[in-house]
Amino acid sequence: MTTINKTLNFYGAGVPRRQDIVFVEISASENSHNDKGYLLDSIPGVVVNLLEFGMITGFIQLEELSCKRKNESSAPVKGLKIGKRFAVEVTAVDDTKDRIYIDLSKKAIADSKIRQDAQVKFDKAVKLNKIIRTCAEACGLDGDDMIIALAWPFYTATIHAFDTLQSFAHSLERSVAIQKFKALCASEPMAESIFAALIERPQKPVSNKQAVGASHATEQVQDKDQEEQEEQDEEPESLQQQALDLVVDAMTKLDDFSAEDIRHTVKLQLIDFRSQHDCDSNDCALALLQACFQIALYESLQAIGSTPASPVRRMKEFRSAFERLLKFWAPVVRQLLDNRVMRWDTSTRTLVHLGQFELMCWLSEHCFEHNQTFDSPKLFVSLLSLMYDEMIDLLDEDTILNWTEYATQSGAHDEHLESVRPFVDWLVQQAD
Repeated sequence: MTTINKTLNFYGAGVPRRQDIVFVEISASENSHNDKGYLLDSIPGVVVNLLEFGMITGFIQLEELSCKRKNESSAPVKGLKIGKRFAVEVTAVDDTKDRIYIDLSKKAIADSKIRQDAQVKFDKAVKLNKIIRTCAEACGLDGDDMIIALAWPFYTATIHAFDTLQSFAHSLERSVAIQKFKALCASEPMAESIFAALIERPQKPVSNKQAVGASHATEQVQDKDQEEQEEQDEEPESLQQQALDLVVDAMTKLDDFSAEDIRHTVKLQLIDFRSQHDCDSNDCALALLQACFQIALYESLQAIGSTPASPVRRMKEFRSAFERLLKFWAPVVRQLLDNRVMRWDTSTRTLVHLGQFELMCWLSEHCFEHNQTFDSPKLFVSLLSLMYDEMIDLLDEDTILNWTEYATQSGAHDEHLESVRPFVDWLVQQAD
């Protein structure tokens, strides 16, 4: 069984959110069980530890278990054993009290596809953490610190940190990639070792004693993970990951091709992805925006380096990098957004571009996902005004007003409503 660190969160989030899919392990200390480790039928529910969130505890009520029963009299906990791991859905989180209360459901994710996706995400996180820890130990560094520096910033709802880091390793020249990793972890031997593990080829010998140890650690990681990687290679890449690879590769060719040619080529490639992923052009536009977001996040962290930075500076560095990328790719995003599809909004009595409306929803959700790194409401308003700017022109007034009305009535995106109101009031004044 894979060893799980007992304290460190995998993704940087303090607690999971409602409807998140997480992996748990049945607790030995909190559940009544027999000598063989099987749970007793008399327990009111199952106490579990959340493997990806520092082993905090959660609770599964008996009716939320989905164990197969041989007959109607079988106990819900039949066959469950201490240490068993499985995926569950978070149904409620209460972190307002001294203790965190998390309710979970096993039967809520009966869909095998959801379980498979959760397993892939979990396995990648375990693998990435193992790579980083092994390399850190060989270099005499703290594994937790290295995971926080190298992995935490790159987790999003649709792109895994492992995929992002591997994409940089494969898409950039060796020296450039190593310098980027070094800017994050502040250790050249560690950067060399991580690069070699991610690129999956032997590292060239170096004279530095620590780097030699790191190279040995990399070989150990590769030997342990060979079978896992073969399975991983067979998994199709997501649309978001393919878009990220495209953008990273395209930005390295600016000296050889014109900006217009690069944009045109990427647009055609994204359009080709539609049939592969059964999606529309709006999805491709959002995937391109997400790639820009990921790269800007990486570049801002590189600019800050290993020195502590205030939230204000982090957001300033990120916005600067994101604005530069957005100015370059906005023409492609505009072409991909299907703004020909309109709907009449009865509350604002205007025609609304569905493509722009989806972009607004994506922006709100994406900013919230990075609340651990930035002040989410301030980031949302900053990027909203950037996309409204006439030089980028991805959002118009009607869409912003319509989204605000929708968020007010539906209760969705509450975390951003108050912060966006001054900007909305300014739009209304300009219209008058």
